[in-house]
Amino acid sequence: MKTTLKAVFAAASLMMAPMAASAATTFTMDFEDLDANLGNGGAWNEYDFAGRKFGITWSGMTEGANIFDTNCPNITSACSGDSDLLPSGAANGVSGNVLIRQRTNDHTEGGDLANDMASNGNVIFTLISGPALHWLGASAVDDGTFTFKTDVSGTETTLGSISGLADFETAKLTFTEKSSLIEQGDQFIIHFRGSGGVDSLVFEN
Repeated sequence: MKTTLKAVFAAASLMMAPMAASAATTFTMDFEDLDANLGNGGAWNEYDFAGRKFGITWSGMTEGANIFDTNCPNITSACSGDSDLLPSGAANGVSGNVLIRQRTNDHTEGGDLANDMASNGNVIFTLISGPALHWLGASAVDDGTFTFKTDVSGTETTLGSISGLADFETAKLTFTEKSSLIEQGDQFIIHFRGSGGVDSLVFEN
């Protein structure tokens, strides 16, 4: 009888013990898996990354988001005149792809430039499928102002901004608080004011 009661008590104790929380892991969306000028002449409207699918929309521009390669392959004239992003690599802490707003109409000389559409505009990522995530921070290049926001369950929240960058400068931003949980149907938003590109975004599972 006593042995049976001990066994039952031990089983109940195990059931009531708190489950160990799984450690959060971070990952970086740096756009290096994409081809520059992927939306050249059309829209970039969907992105599969880190086991998730994002829909991509925009406001304040005519053709949406695109990818610019700061290494400027096969272009000899200072990235087709976009010298703000040169030289790439250690000089400004950026090498490879950055997210820009897409050039309007003219797709000559290697495609889209980060200085194009130097006015206000949003690039909006909507989580379509896959696990929820928190947004932790971002980095940016060029001399615009970048504001990072979420729209979770219809409530828009500003997480932080980067501004005051001169040519050849870049800055990283870790938000004071990580974003609310971004679930399916929720959005994260990058607002561009002025020219420029966003180098990378950091998230947590």
